[in-house]
Amino acid sequence: MSLVREPRKKGSASRAFYGERKVITKEDRQDAARFADIVLLGYQLPSRKHALPLANALSRNKFVRHVEIRDSNLTSMALQAIAISLADAPHLTYINLSANNIDRGLKDGTGDDGSVSFAQDLNGLTALAEVVSVQRLVCYLNLSKNGLDWNTAKILSEHVIEHPALEEIDLSLNKLSSKGAVYLSKLIKGNSHLRRLHLGSNNIGSLGLDLLCRALRVNKGLVELDLRNNNLDDDSIRTLTDTLRIGARGLIKLNLSYNRIGPEGAVALSFALKTKNLTLRHLSLDFNPLTAGGTNYTGLLALGSLM
Repeated sequence: MSLVREPRKKGSASRAFYGERKVITKEDRQDAARFADIVLLGYQLPSRKHALPLANALSRNKFVRHVEIRDSNLTSMALQAIAISLADAPHLTYINLSANNIDRGLKDGTGDDGSVSFAQDLNGLTALAEVVSVQRLVCYLNLSKNGLDWNTAKILSEHVIEHPALEEIDLSLNKLSSKGAVYLSKLIKGNSHLRRLHLGSNNIGSLGLDLLCRALRVNKGLVELDLRNNNLDDDSIRTLTDTLRIGARGLIKLNLSYNRIGPEGAVALSFALKTKNLTLRHLSLDFNPLTAGGTNYTGLLALGSLM
């Protein structure tokens, strides 16, 4: 339960780091109104009422550039209040809202087992996307581990598709599915400034990957794509290898770990990696059944021949 601050560096603003408190204190409000970098961990911000003290402080801070609110039970109504407070933050460059509940609305009911369900509320996400669209210096957006569905991809594709500075988006550990890939492909096609896209653990599947591959064939800016743990099999990888051969020429780092890529997929990848002028330099295939349980080493041997 402590407040830790980095030493003030000459010529730069101090950074406020909030410890694991439950509610926003008076000291927190004072810091949020004057520091350029704001980090909150382990708070409880489940409603607009809980978030308003922070939002009011941020609205007075014209120098804020880094906002990080992680693992703080941030819900849609709370996010909406904070997003509005950042509408007039011309130096804002970094937003990290991972490990929250930013599309959670009001209580929807209680199950027979006592579990509580909540309605979905997209107003907070929409408000955030609108703020990012007008704050033209934002280069990093992290919405990972929020349980978000395809609607998030739709909202982002509508608001940040032409953003001139947004270089990295992290949507990992959500529930975007192949339907979310429909809108992500539009974002990839339309935003040539996007450099890194993290989509791990979203159950994108074969259909979703096919949609992403079509977008990658026309995108020249993306250099890193994370597709770990997305239920991708050998058939999915064949589509990807075709894309690597004829498009995605700017891609440098590709993460395919924790999928279902077998020997056939590994062989297909080995052929793609032999393509002349291929820019790919980092390929992760950890925790894939590349040898089919030790019964087929053709894929592994094909990849090994490239070493």
